[in-house]
Amino acid sequence: MGFGKHQKMYLRFGKNIGKDNYLLILKIDPCRFLAIDYLTEDTIHRRQMYISRDKMQGKCENRTVCRSATPEISIFDDIRYHKYELQLTNTMIAIVGLAVVFLSVIGGYVMAHGQLLVLVQPAEFVIIGGAAIGTLLVGVPFRVLKETLRQLGKILGKGPAKKNYLDLLTMMYELFNVARKDGLVGLEGHIENPEKSSVLSKYPEIIKNKQTLNFLVDTIRLIIMGGVPDHDLEAMMDEDLETLHHENLQPSLSLSRLGDALPGLGIVAAVLGVVITMGAIDGPPSEIGHKVGAALVGTFLGILLSYGFVQPLSANIQLMVESEAKYYTCLKQGLIAFHKGFAASIAVEFARRVINTEVRPSFSEVEEACRASKAAKVAVANG
Repeated sequence: MGFGKHQKMYLRFGKNIGKDNYLLILKIDPCRFLAIDYLTEDTIHRRQMYISRDKMQGKCENRTVCRSATPEISIFDDIRYHKYELQLTNTMIAIVGLAVVFLSVIGGYVMAHGQLLVLVQPAEFVIIGGAAIGTLLVGVPFRVLKETLRQLGKILGKGPAKKNYLDLLTMMYELFNVARKDGLVGLEGHIENPEKSSVLSKYPEIIKNKQTLNFLVDTIRLIIMGGVPDHDLEAMMDEDLETLHHENLQPSLSLSRLGDALPGLGIVAAVLGVVITMGAIDGPPSEIGHKVGAALVGTFLGILLSYGFVQPLSANIQLMVESEAKYYTCLKQGLIAFHKGFAASIAVEFARRVINTEVRPSFSEVEEACRASKAAKVAVANG
């Protein structure tokens, strides 16, 4: 195909982490233009990248082959995009942490020659578990319960990663350029029907996140309407984000209160066990010892569930909510900078600087993504 040794050079944009994400090279304009598609399980993201002639030729051992490479090349290789590495790492840490808590406690008990069957007390489980669920139902509105279940599921899911931030920054860059080219009125079609927008429709993760989408389109509507000073718009956005942050923290606070209550519920189970023991006080010592042990299991379970599981889960959710808050802050900073009249690239840089360093795209990565987006738009316009 005239591709030869240059295949590895072109395929360096992918990393192998999953069997369902592949890198597809569609077209190559020799020594100048590279168009690639990331095919994932849920969507297809088009990214087009420019590579300077000098940089590419510097990596080519045979410039003649590079110049004569076939312009139309289709290759389908098992190269998977590095998309969820951070989220998978956080998931693994959460699972390993819970497993370490459980195995350490049970393992230490067994090492001390404890009998595992003694810990199996169904009545204690019913008392503590049922009372815990009941207190949660009484003290937490149904809306917060649903959000709690959703956020618990997200512990084993994904949070904002570098790829999410890169998409957000690129999306803002495209929208701001639309306003620069067509004026603010040019944004109306994009925010009135985001699903059909030529810009927003390329970012399904943003479309699916209704909180992010509503915050974006409502703020742009205000900017289009005009008459709102910069500091008033920023204050309004801060109030909106504070309300959203408060709502997202409710599940964490609910779990924290449940964790605080579990040791007390364990004591309730233990007291009931002592009451049962007192009813059999004239029995043999072995029977009394068994009942006292069963009663103490209640205290053990309450404390273990509280400090070993529920409280750490609450802290994990809280940290996740704080991390997601940065995502909205990033969006806010970009919109504020745009409203102040900065160029699209500068407004995006304002937004990039507030991202946590762990997941912050570099300046060159953002610049490359923005150029790729611009090149894709030109390619579509030229057919």
